[in-house]
Order: sequence, then C-alpha cells, then structure tokens
Amino acid sequence: MEYNLPAGPGLLIVSDRSIAIVNEKYNQVPIDGGAGKIRKLDEIILDRMLSIGQKPKITEMEADWIATDRSIFYINPNLGLMGGVFEFPFEEWIVNVGKNRAYGLFKMFSSMKLISREDRSISYDFKTGTSAQLNIVYIFNKFQSTT
Repeated sequence: MEYNLPAGPGLLIVSDRSIAIVNEKYNQVPIDGGAGKIRKLDEIILDRMLSIGQKPKITEMEADWIATDRSIFYINPNLGLMGGVFEFPFEEWIVNVGKNRAYGLFKMFSSMKLISREDRSISYDFKTGTSAQLNIVYIFNKFQSTT
C-alpha cells in the first residue's frame, strides 16, 4: 500500500535502535516516526531501568514512536527489548483525536488517546507534534479502510 503522508515522514530523528527493533524483531516496516510522550509508559520504563541497576539521565528516558501499516510502537531505545518496547496493534487499539487537543506555542503539539478496543477503560494519552498526529491518523485510517 502506498502512503502519501500529509506532513512528510519524521523517521530521520528516530533512533536506529528503535527502527531495527521494529524491522528485525517485529518484522514490520516503519512508515513514520518521531519523538513522543506517554507518561504512563515512561513510568514503567523508569521502574524497569531502576530494577536492572540503571540510573537514567533525562535524555535516556526519551522515547520514539514508530508507525507501521498495522501498529504504533512506543520505544525507549536505551532499554529496548529489555522492557522498553510497547506495541499498539491497530486491530486491538483505536487512535482517538478529540476536539481541539492541540496545545503549546502556536499549537505545535497535540495529544491523542490510544484506546483498547477490548476494554475501553484502558487508554494512554499520547503526546507528539501536531504534524506527527496528522500522519498517525492518516496511517490508522488507511488500516481502517482495508479491514
């Protein structure tokens, strides 16, 4: 399937480790990616790092998001496969963009929710750039139209 992303891809800023995990361990091809923040998952990542004796600097807590044709991944490249990879398959999760969820200077950032299809009470607030959100919604909608 061809993807004509509305805001252009951001994969150039994604860690090579994160891309390799998606390619090699999940056998999926990244379409887009960038920096993102899911506070609940960052807390889990921090706990896992501390439990193995790592005392991460703030820069080591940064995570990447990567979208493929069937999933969104949230990856801390420093922890990687030792507990820093979270996959949200589109078959199991909904990408929900509420009204006016843009914020920050010039509304450059946006927040969306990843909601479990099985149990709607399970969700994650996912913060990223507004242009990244456009691409994520575009990829998710392409998946929806093929199912």
